[in-house]
Amino acid sequence: MSPDDDDRRYRIRPKHTVRLVVGLFLAGLALGGVLVGMGAASAGSSLEDDVAEAPAAAASAAAASAPAATDHSGMSMDMGASPTGATTTPVASDAPAEPANRTTPYGTKPLAYTMDGNVKVFRLTAAPKTWRVDETHTMQAWAYNGQVPGPVIRARVGDRIRIIVTNHLPEPTTIHWHGVALPITQDGVPGISQKPIQTGKSFTYEFDLKAPGLAMYHPHFNTLAQQTKGLYGVLIVDPAEGPEPGVVEAFQVLSEGGGQFLINGKSFPSTDAYTVKVGQKVRVHMVNLGEMDHPMHLHGFLFTVVAQDGGAIPKACLLYTSRCV
Repeated sequence: MSPDDDDRRYRIRPKHTVRLVVGLFLAGLALGGVLVGMGAASAGSSLEDDVAEAPAAAASAAAASAPAATDHSGMSMDMGASPTGATTTPVASDAPAEPANRTTPYGTKPLAYTMDGNVKVFRLTAAPKTWRVDETHTMQAWAYNGQVPGPVIRARVGDRIRIIVTNHLPEPTTIHWHGVALPITQDGVPGISQKPIQTGKSFTYEFDLKAPGLAMYHPHFNTLAQQTKGLYGVLIVDPAEGPEPGVVEAFQVLSEGGGQFLINGKSFPSTDAYTVKVGQKVRVHMVNLGEMDHPMHLHGFLFTVVAQDGGAIPKACLLYTSRCV
């Protein structure tokens, strides 16, 4: 594989997903520009529960060749002018209290649901939101449930889920469940599967989850404008028995907004931090919901790509690697 081929293979394309399993042998490493104390982060939907631990020889080799800590203090995530015209503005004295740095990383607490018989009922509200991307700047976002990205919707194979979507935007919208097999009437494509959800109105999506995987949700009405303002999120379908126990999870949703590169709606150094212990198994769910390719890497330790675009990679094809993804 040539360097150019390698570069193409390990880029995360827009609207694509990747899952990594990380073997943690060193402490104080950095994950996607985010400080990871005592290990790294990620876990849970156990599509990959047959992945073996990295060989001890690889562990000792990694420890022997451990690089010095990388200094990101000068890193900038400013991408210049936003292609959609949205820009960040300095934080004003009356800016919202939502902090630049979250104490709970994105994805740690899935969206709560209620039960209606055997149906799990979730609720999403789309509305304008002044969103803080870092310590000093905000952007005028459109958000699901007041956050960028929208909350993680999590359920299991065999579940029937109902998502009630209410539109408080100044224009119509829909939601497309990207990567989920479902009836055309629930696919969220205006003019084909449904009428747009008008301002002040609601629409109910309901479907059965038949296969495990990492999926996403975003509008399919005026898509480029609405999605780049912050309307996007993760939908994860665990196996029927639930997430793999004992695995630490991290969600990394890549995008652009307000003229900056964002990870989970935040610009470095306000990106989420994950703290785990040496020896813990970590699963990183990476989703590119931006409009650009984003090559990503994990500093200083080995990982395995175990799933891509919502499907598990067969065990025979798995490869321990330290190359960029």
